[in-house]
Amino acid sequence: MFSSHNMSFPEYVHSLDKKMEVEKRREQEYRKAKQWLMEAGV
Repeated sequence: MFSSHNMSFPEYVHSLDKKMEVEKRREQEYRKAKQWLMEAGV
């Protein structure tokens, strides 16, 4: 958890703001990967 999101699991669990931040980053990464795949024609 720390290596991918720069926060500990307990910090993630106890903070709604942190959860929202992580989910926002995950969504951005997903969109980038999806766009890359569309451009690559996969």
